[in-house]
Amino acid sequence: MSYGVRDLADRIRQRLEDLSMSAREASIAAGGSPDMIRNIFRAAEAGRRGAPRVETLEALASVLRTNVDWLLTGGGDPKMLDAPRPVAVPRGGLPVALAGTVEPGVWRSSGGSAPGPALPQIPSFADLPQSGYEIRGHFEQRYLLRDGMFAIALALGPYREKHGDLVSGDLVVLQRERDDGERELTIRRVAVAGDAVKLESLVSGHPEITVPRGSDASDNSRIVGVVAAAVAYFCS
Repeated sequence: MSYGVRDLADRIRQRLEDLSMSAREASIAAGGSPDMIRNIFRAAEAGRRGAPRVETLEALASVLRTNVDWLLTGGGDPKMLDAPRPVAVPRGGLPVALAGTVEPGVWRSSGGSAPGPALPQIPSFADLPQSGYEIRGHFEQRYLLRDGMFAIALALGPYREKHGDLVSGDLVVLQRERDDGERELTIRRVAVAGDAVKLESLVSGHPEITVPRGSDASDNSRIVGVVAAAVAYFCS
């Protein structure tokens, strides 16, 4: 299919409706001005030519939980439902401390983390303890977790008290420890199966880990947080 601004605008409207998001909310979450998406709509209505910048399209695709190819051509599946929904974070919000680095298959000393940037608190979960994790490595594309981004995770205990137990599709930060004191932090996808919770890897070749339902630990593995957002735009 050929590219057209009107088609692009129609697909953006479709994803906004699917996600129950406003154009303003999505524009801010994508790191643009509040009128960024409205300007695309206006350009389409006026019959103007020209595409938004690649960086803009990538940011919009992330916020709308889809991919650039679908936005431009309509090809493929528009939905990427396993990704944490990006959120708009206001400037000057309460800072979230960096708790570590998530990187599949990489073991690090369990000592304190190196100082990192002051990450923004997620306002919709302001009543829950939040921690930040730097994302390193490469996860499956559909999860929209990119090297150099940051994951904001909610403390599991308080999350359970307010929102209930984990459900299939949730993303969690998993910590594994070895006898030598080193630990691996990674992000896993929850799959509830009866009385067990399977923690599926987002990277091929890594075996799944199982914990009892309602628990947060099994052997040397422990869930340390529930991923609420992946942040690429923040203010230090």
